[in-house]
Amino acid sequence: QRLQRSQWAKCSIFKASNGRGWCLRTDEELSPGQLAVEYIGEVVSGEEVQRRASAYLGKRHTYLLKLNQEEFIDSTRMA
Repeated sequence: QRLQRSQWAKCSIFKASNGRGWCLRTDEELSPGQLAVEYIGEVVSGEEVQRRASAYLGKRHTYLLKLNQEEFIDSTRMA
């Protein structure tokens, strides 16, 4: 229900200092379990993300987010 009501933390977008793109940070302290932001994409394995990263070489924009050691979110096709 928090997503439906747009109840996520206030955030800012800024340019990464290492030149690797854009970043998102919260502008407020987060509580445990608090929703920071919605990130939409396909959950894929580490093996699949490596395959896709190779396939995306040369693309201007790709969106791969690491969830944990085995899972990633690929939002490239959603953006």
